[in-house]
Amino acid sequence: NWMFPAGIGNQNDQLGRNLQSHFYIGSYGLFDRDVLAYEGPGATLAISDFNHLPREGIIGGVICTEFYILPWASSRRRPPGAPRWGAEHKRFQREDYKKIKELLACVQQIPSAECRAVPSESRDKYNVPMVRAVGQADARTWDNAKFISGKMAEIIKQAGAKTVWQPILASKQKYGGAGNGQHQAGTCRMGKDPKKSVVDPNCKVWGTDNLYIGDASVHVNNGGFNPVLTIMALAYRTGGHIVQKYSKA
Repeated sequence: NWMFPAGIGNQNDQLGRNLQSHFYIGSYGLFDRDVLAYEGPGATLAISDFNHLPREGIIGGVICTEFYILPWASSRRRPPGAPRWGAEHKRFQREDYKKIKELLACVQQIPSAECRAVPSESRDKYNVPMVRAVGQADARTWDNAKFISGKMAEIIKQAGAKTVWQPILASKQKYGGAGNGQHQAGTCRMGKDPKKSVVDPNCKVWGTDNLYIGDASVHVNNGGFNPVLTIMALAYRTGGHIVQKYSKA
């Protein structure tokens, strides 16, 4: 398009940058009794104590209990060194799978302009170009994830678990990529300066008159919680602005 040679909203090379997500990390505990209550499909406990700890320089996230885990899915959750096949694996699955309790943390990924969603050479079944993620998460995100993992392990231990383990400590690479967690956001960053953002404070794309964005891509930061309510609130705010602006036209 002659009006937008670099793409709509990309006149300052900001479109697709600041790709971020939530790194969902877990810590586990094996108890000497059944601890799974199966009282609902979602989390039944949440702790916000470690979402923001500015004195420690930690940007963490909410800690929750895991969702309802079906027996077949629980077969991958084993203490370190436990057999994952054979007779002992089957015995554990029959007798002990309800004795494992997991805590999950919704850890914020620190935004970085180098983390980016870019067009891919691949196409989907409709021949639409796909996207791929490039860049590495800020190293501090890994430090934050380790910190939260340790806190969850402490909580599980204090609750009486006889064995506690933290899978994150064996898999840094899993948490190092750009936007490879859940709740991808940030690629159409909101801001007051068009040189550093894609949309203005009302979520209108810079350089356009009537193009607005109402999803998580405008988030400057995802925060330490599931962003769905923030998305809804921001979309409602943007919709109100559109109504107010064009009802006067």
